Amino acid sequence: MQLRSPSLRHLKRAYARVLKLDPSLSSSTAATLLSLYPLAAHGGASYAKFLFSQFLRPSLLHWNTFIRSLSSGENPHEAIHVFRSMLRRGFLPNNFTYPFLLKACAACASESYGCAAHARIVKTGLELDPYIQSALIHAYSESRDLAAARRVFDQCDDRETVCWNAMIDGYVKAGELALARGVFDRMERKDVVSWNTMINGCAILGELSEARKLFAGMPQRNVVSWNSMLAAHAKCGDVEGARRVFAEMPKRDIISWNTMLACLAQSGCSEEALALFDEMRRTDEKPTDATMVSLLSACAHLGALDQGEQLHAYMEEHKIKLNTILSTALVDMYVLLSNIYATAGRWDDAKEVRGRMLINGVAKTPGMSMIEPNGTPSSASS
Repeated sequence: MQLRSPSLRHLKRAYARVLKLDPSLSSSTAATLLSLYPLAAHGGASYAKFLFSQFLRPSLLHWNTFIRSLSSGENPHEAIHVFRSMLRRGFLPNNFTYPFLLKACAACASESYGCAAHARIVKTGLELDPYIQSALIHAYSESRDLAAARRVFDQCDDRETVCWNAMIDGYVKAGELALARGVFDRMERKDVVSWNTMINGCAILGELSEARKLFAGMPQRNVVSWNSMLAAHAKCGDVEGARRVFAEMPKRDIISWNTMLACLAQSGCSEEALALFDEMRRTDEKPTDATMVSLLSACAHLGALDQGEQLHAYMEEHKIKLNTILSTALVDMYVLLSNIYATAGRWDDAKEVRGRMLINGVAKTPGMSMIEPNGTPSSASS
């Protein structure tokens, strides 16, 4: 099951309890809270800074925890700023610090930050640490400097699978599938991540037959392997193949359901998509915003306004927050139906839809339409 970001409200409550039991914030629980705050949306990073300021004598563990959590948050630049503050305070980074820092550099896609970190790593004699090497490969790949990533990779120990996987992933994300396959074929110690990365690369580039061969040759599979294969069929528009893979999956997670729902909705199998959602609701999986986007698209293409409104009510009941994409899908469901009715001269029906938009608090935002009456994407005002 996919993990959700922690609620800032719940984290604040937890902090109050920790502060009551441990005013000096010396326990490991305080460090755990520090790692979670930046992952919470809408102010989590600011609260993390406040919590960190309460440590009277922050240790290197606290600094590393803070940098790690910020590198995964909404603004990874913050992690780089904290690293600089750590240096100014006289703390020396260790082999745990740099992978977190490099993750932030990769998230920022900044080659200058990555190069500066690399230089410092070499000065401290940590350039042969495999986890630092894999983080360097990832950082250089994200900044599109595959040559630099390859130079780091060529210094890696042949036995360090994590570095090989990082290089394969870098080539895959750059669309260099042949180079990725070259590294993959040379690997002596492939793990499930190696196979999954290659299959995912084939899925991204629409190489369905190659993905099938790799999948068939896997010595072991996990849910990510099955999801990658499912995505490969969906990417190539092979709905029947996607149905077959989905049916054969020994285990599913929310990504499995969302991929299959999107495949059906985008292929015009809207009724099947809505039926699949009913099946999903009988499981333990909780819908995400991606789930709802596919379902609202299905409702729009079916002209199923009542079902669309039920989905809107479901979102409000289960507190699924409206992001930009989900809000646009919700608007498009109403706008598409209104346009269809107007084109057909069904003015009363068109007026009713516009009225329901007002009742449900759905406003059309200029420049945000995803679906036009002919089903094609658009960014024009409607």
